[in-house]
This record gives sequence, structure tokens and C-alpha cells, in this order.
Amino acid sequence: MSNSGGHRNNRRVPMSLSAEQVQWLASVLAALLRGGDVRGVMRVRVAELTLKTIFKAKERAASIAPPKPNVLSLTCRHGHEFTADNTYVVPSSGTRRCRACLKTGHQRAWALKKVQAQEALLTQPEENAL
Repeated sequence: MSNSGGHRNNRRVPMSLSAEQVQWLASVLAALLRGGDVRGVMRVRVAELTLKTIFKAKERAASIAPPKPNVLSLTCRHGHEFTADNTYVVPSSGTRRCRACLKTGHQRAWALKKVQAQEALLTQPEENAL
């Protein structure tokens, strides 16, 4: 049975190394050729990688955006309190919405739709006119 079948893990992928990686490999090979101990070189490299990981994590933490103003407010822009009964959390984005304002907006939209439908009926020409 051959292990070279269509699995990616079994294929050799050409690597591209950065200048820093090539320099590190050269130092490991030089230590090996001198007959010296490679473990010291490896410890230094692990320490460097650990420091880089810590610095990247700190950079990511610093780049996180501050919370939106709505998160810190206790009331909506119309003065309704954000209580458990009056707060709707949008599932897709996690933002808070005031249920009282949503209800008012839906009532306004329904009333507007009703008026537009009545106007459309009034402006239609009668088809059964003689």
C-alpha cells in the first residue's frame, strides 16, 4: 500500500524560509559541525519564539476597539431604560435594542404601509366603469 496517495500530509511541500530562519539553521549546523551542543542554540530559539508570541499577543490586545457607546449607556436615545424586559439583543451582532422603540417603529411602519395602500386604491382607475 502506498502512502503517497492524495493526502496532503504525505506530500512534501517546498518550504520558503525567512532570512532569520536561514540564519538560525546556519547557527545550528555550525554548532553540529563543531561537535558542540545544539541544545543551547535550541533554548535560545525557544526563548526568542516565546518573546515574539508574547509581544504579538500584547499588540493584538492593544488593537482591540473600545466598547461602543450603547454598551455603556443605561437608557436608549429616547430615554427608555435598558432593563431585562425592555432589552432585545440582536443575535447576529450582539448589539442591544430598546423593545419600546422597536415597537413604536413597527407601529409607525405599519401605519405608513396602511396609508400607502389606501392611497394606491384611491389613485387606481376603476376597471368596471362604463
